[in-house]
Amino acid sequence: MSKKVTCETVAAAAGVSRSTVSLIMNGHNERVSDETRKRVLKIVDELGYRPNLSARTIRTQKSKAIGIIVEGIAEGWFGQLLFGAEKKLREMGYQVILSSLYYQKGFEQDLTQSIELLLSRQVDGIIIITSNETRSIKPLQSILNLKIPLVLVDFYSTEEIQVPRIYLNYEEAGMIAIEHLYRLGKRRIALIGTVGSKLEKFQTFCGFNRI
Repeated sequence: MSKKVTCETVAAAAGVSRSTVSLIMNGHNERVSDETRKRVLKIVDELGYRPNLSARTIRTQKSKAIGIIVEGIAEGWFGQLLFGAEKKLREMGYQVILSSLYYQKGFEQDLTQSIELLLSRQVDGIIIITSNETRSIKPLQSILNLKIPLVLVDFYSTEEIQVPRIYLNYEEAGMIAIEHLYRLGKRRIALIGTVGSKLEKFQTFCGFNRI
């Protein structure tokens, strides 16, 4: 039976300290030289070292995992957003735990279940991406009580809580789109999109007739 490869094994083979290996494996590359990082990662690959995530969570009280809850994951722009988030989190040494909501069905109960699942995994933060403006903040209370960092994307009903949020201003987007086409000399403009409150707001603002 082969001997288990540990952080100490990698450190000895690379000629660095255990703390240096830990920094690199946790994504803190700014604190070590590029040459050292490459040497350590080469040893990691050669020895097949895999950090014990469970032990690290117990030791540091951090899981190095971010939970992302998505409603309507099949929609194109959601996929692009997730790709970007996962790419950046990986660069920072985090992993993503993804939970998908059933689109427009049993939202509050489904969101509550997803949140409880992520909290049970001891995630270090949660991102919630939805596609509807009228959402209850009740399911978010457990996150707020635990003071876990939370970011809301397209989740409009946030006046009662102070958390970072990212959303599209549909009136401004409508103005930019119409002004662009108008400058190109276009006067008969059509809008194609899925049915929903956001499309209706866009239609109303821009003066489109629905067919």
